[in-house]
Amino acid sequence: AGSNLLVRDGGVRGVVVRLGRGFVDISARDNRIHAGAGALDLSVALTARDHGLAGLEFLSGVPGTIGGALRMNAGAYGGDMARVVGSAE
Repeated sequence: AGSNLLVRDGGVRGVVVRLGRGFVDISARDNRIHAGAGALDLSVALTARDHGLAGLEFLSGVPGTIGGALRMNAGAYGGDMARVVGSAE
């Protein structure tokens, strides 16, 4: 979502993509969370909580989206993406 992003005065060479509404769905199935890359980290953490799934609490302290968190192996409070991601496509 552009959080924690620094861009120099000259801009960015290349393309910058911000994922829209088609990438923000979050669901819980079979004791797993399925989230689009554009879903906000906090929303994913709250969905996990609402479905009684532990392990994603650290995301409540990470700004941005799941796609960014996955790309950067985001972590906080002793948790990180590498420990909780089962698969990504």
